Amino acid sequence: MRWHKKGCSGSRARRADPSCFVAWALAVMLAPAGQALATAELSLIDDTVSLSPLTLQRETIGVRMQTHAPGSERWRSRMLWLQGRAAGDPVGTSGSFEGGAWQLRHDRYGSYAVNLAQLRPELMLSRDLPEQRVASITGDRRFAPGARQATLGAEVAILRQTDHLNDGRAQSGAGYGLDLRVRELRRPLHYRLRAERFDRHFEPVTARRLAGQRFANRDRLRLDTRYGPAAGAQLQGGYSWQREYPLRGPVTAHAWYAGLQLPGNALPLIPVRQDWRWRQQQRRNVSGTVTSQSRELRWSGALSPSRLLAGSTRLQLRWFTLDDQASGRFSRRSRHLQLDHSRQYRFAGLQLQAGPGLDYRSQQGFDAIERLDPTFRVHLGGRAHRLAARLGTHTMATHPYDAVISAYGLRLNYRYRLHAHMLGLAYDHALHDQRQDTSTDLWRAGLYWRYGFRLGGDLNS
Repeated sequence: MRWHKKGCSGSRARRADPSCFVAWALAVMLAPAGQALATAELSLIDDTVSLSPLTLQRETIGVRMQTHAPGSERWRSRMLWLQGRAAGDPVGTSGSFEGGAWQLRHDRYGSYAVNLAQLRPELMLSRDLPEQRVASITGDRRFAPGARQATLGAEVAILRQTDHLNDGRAQSGAGYGLDLRVRELRRPLHYRLRAERFDRHFEPVTARRLAGQRFANRDRLRLDTRYGPAAGAQLQGGYSWQREYPLRGPVTAHAWYAGLQLPGNALPLIPVRQDWRWRQQQRRNVSGTVTSQSRELRWSGALSPSRLLAGSTRLQLRWFTLDDQASGRFSRRSRHLQLDHSRQYRFAGLQLQAGPGLDYRSQQGFDAIERLDPTFRVHLGGRAHRLAARLGTHTMATHPYDAVISAYGLRLNYRYRLHAHMLGLAYDHALHDQRQDTSTDLWRAGLYWRYGFRLGGDLNS
């Protein structure tokens, strides 16, 4: 559970659901007599949203409303509601979702929350997704054993879903998580131990942080360590154990990883921040029908402006190999490159930031594919005006069938701010050209208004 101290604004929004105003009214009615009313904030979001690890945590574009009740000197509470869809999904294949939470925090007794999330498939584009509702209770408690600062957290979640592809049958499952985080006070050492267990049908789509992440029917245990100051070089390492329970028998996976982070001043001539990460995993079952070994190497670097290069540059490289030692059918090798460059300009009281980007992926062997995504971004801002634009293309070729799919996208967002008011215009356009099939032309435009206020007092108080 995370206690957010700052709000965030986004580039797009959907129409607010009436339930957000119900949450606002409920917070106002619960305010004790003689005290100031709760503060409220309605904002657009285009950022990572996290209610809890087992309910909702993903890149979200939508609208959010939160209220802060006055409470006492030590007890503080907050109600949160949001509605949106996954970022980078203008077509709507991942459906829409809503989430809400009631969070309590005490200076001595810790933080607790009740979290709710709901996934709704949209039309025919996400018909393969189930309709899900997931609820959880989370709690965090801090304590200090010796020269250490530790936080113990727990979460219990229950999921209920209706799968329309399975004759509309209702299924339910549960998930459990236990988390221990420790920080040494006398040396820059951090370590974390997390244990999880999930039932057969516990698969919350809204809690997937990464593509391909799975929860259902498995147990997990993970240990992470980090040594080094926050602003200096850091060493990282960890181990994870996981056991899945498919119909053909349990499959056990062991994984080890090591990492190194270097600050920008590590190299005197080139001010580049580096992050190295190596990971190896072994999967097998008792009968030997599943036996594989995978290796992964990641490197990312951020180059700050210097005499040699104007602007900021970010580069990420990834190498991955999987060796299917049982049949060789699923063996594959993949390469991934991401490059972004931006530069700032100032003229006539305006600030302009623009730059190109490139995303290239290639995979050989099983499920061979090649993908190229060039983009160009522009951000222009003044005192009251903000304009953001993104133009990109997407080309994907699958082998051995050599099917080519091309997509073109344009995203525009304009915002004008006057005191507590903000008026915005958002436009998205996507053209999908599957050369061996019919093409699809999609667009969406919206006008939104935002007003910031404080109940029971002046906005600037």
